[in-house]
Amino acid sequence: MYASAPVIASYSRQGTHRTGTDVDFASAEWLVQELRDRGAEAWLDPFRFERLDVETARLDVDGLAIPGVPLFDCIRTGPGGVTGPLSSIPEEGAILVGRAEPTLKSTGTRRLLRARHDDRLEGIVLVTDDREVPSGLALINAWSYQAPFGPPGLQVASDTFPVLQQLRDSGAEARLTIRTQRAATQAVNVGGSVPGSDERLAPLVVMTPRSGWWSCASERGTGIAVWLDIVEALAMAGPRRSVLATANTGHELGYLGIDEYVAANPGLARNAYAWLHLGADVASVDAPVTIQYSDGDIGDRISALAATHGAEIAHRVPGNLRPVGEARNVFDSGGRYASVLGPGPWFHHENDRWPHAVDQNKATAWSRVFVDLALWLATE
Repeated sequence: MYASAPVIASYSRQGTHRTGTDVDFASAEWLVQELRDRGAEAWLDPFRFERLDVETARLDVDGLAIPGVPLFDCIRTGPGGVTGPLSSIPEEGAILVGRAEPTLKSTGTRRLLRARHDDRLEGIVLVTDDREVPSGLALINAWSYQAPFGPPGLQVASDTFPVLQQLRDSGAEARLTIRTQRAATQAVNVGGSVPGSDERLAPLVVMTPRSGWWSCASERGTGIAVWLDIVEALAMAGPRRSVLATANTGHELGYLGIDEYVAANPGLARNAYAWLHLGADVASVDAPVTIQYSDGDIGDRISALAATHGAEIAHRVPGNLRPVGEARNVFDSGGRYASVLGPGPWFHHENDRWPHAVDQNKATAWSRVFVDLALWLATE
């Protein structure tokens, strides 16, 4: 039961950067069936969504056409793109070029993202920093997806940096073109439930994101596997309090899915007995694991269970600090929560695939921890 390898491996075939969110109903229906096979009621929760379709995303410089992926919350260019000299610093009319990671850990990434508010720039090129992450292309989340802002930004693979550095240092003139269209469609969360024996008790909510850039085997697949394990264990045990399960889309686009879920269930963020959040990279290789929790009772329980099951905790974020990930919705509402997340080296990376990106032993250990935690909370 614990952290099924086939479930994690399936996320080598899910996800896409073309749309930025998983709007494929076939994959959502697969997850609904997985819930039903484990004894839960399950359904689709669709909501209105504007999909971003990329038509052109490239940098033309010195006879080279360098393809990439736009920042999904940037302003697009006109048909002819924007032009300017490549530069290492923000300056009037320039296209800024620098290295970036998919998180905010590095000062370089933070500097480039701050430059997005600099109206002197014609554009920004963010090159994946393979000094910090594996070579290739790793994307940055679009936190302002519903309110895009400029200048236009292009994300390109790490192997382009040597030539871009040389051209940047010589002040070569470049053209940046980002052409996109938005299409009205639907995105979909997946919902599930396990009835409790005492309907008077506040429910336990188990949540995890289900979408991401690329295939996201370690980023999303490990959390989905643990989420399914929890639901199956609770369905077999017959909990006292009812359990709600939600797997949300749009994590990479400013948490669209969980925001929709919370809005559709007013009061639940605060009034549920507790929320369990299975965040990114629960079991990525070489990923230091962080636990986040609203109160000492939950924090102490996670620590004890981790020791029992051989799950290593690298960092703790107690309830006086705002958590990372979808647990923030619960924190902001004053609710109770427990959360586990990475990230690891394959975070947002185009090659986040099974099996090289996943530590199966870690997945099993953290599944045992959160299954036992869920059983404890659901029977209190």
